Amino acid sequence: GATDSLNSDHTYKSVAPIFDNKPLITGISAFAVNQISDLVIHLDANDDSSFNLSGSNVVSWSNKAGSSYTFDQLTGTPTRVNGPNSKKVINFNGSTQLWTNSSFTEPDYSVVSVSRQTGGSNLRFISSKDINWLFAYWNGGNNKFHFNQWLNNGGGSSDTNWHFHAATQTSSDIGNTWKDFVQTKSNGTGSNNTTWWPGKIMLGSDGLYNESSNGELAELLVFNKILSSD
Repeated sequence: GATDSLNSDHTYKSVAPIFDNKPLITGISAFAVNQISDLVIHLDANDDSSFNLSGSNVVSWSNKAGSSYTFDQLTGTPTRVNGPNSKKVINFNGSTQLWTNSSFTEPDYSVVSVSRQTGGSNLRFISSKDINWLFAYWNGGNNKFHFNQWLNNGGGSSDTNWHFHAATQTSSDIGNTWKDFVQTKSNGTGSNNTTWWPGKIMLGSDGLYNESSNGELAELLVFNKILSSD
């Protein structure tokens, strides 16, 4: 397995949990991200070139992995603010959302995020505009993975700490989840058998139930492959 998950100067190296020498999905690191094949979506809040801004307000957030999946659909005004170590994060105040009109429908995928809720509304934060899909957060919990049905309705209460979340889902109905480098679901089979992908990924809330969160996102990565945990 990997022994050094983030570069020494990465934004979240000194933020609890300390991202040193933890088991994690192989290759998920600031150093190796661009070397991994099949990276489809990469949102990096600290990359100035990724944004169209009006002051600190986000007008659009470009995908570093390619020209599609631009996050340019908005409700309200998400803002780009200072996070840990004065690196940038995107803040959602519970009334702001940002999403892409490009649908992600790959049958085999992996998702990784560095994010947190900030208090207030603690419902969906990384979710979907058009599918009942949610990643990491829901209903006062931060170990929740619902891929149009429950893959992992885990424990863990909402807090304001930064968290690393990851999940893999295969077309053969096998899913795995991680929170802060600890695997929280192994070879689960609960995801929907017909539509288990996120579709139009949405940040800050969802498009079906309007279940929003106050939160901040530093990085989101989506791959159209299953990443190994070895």
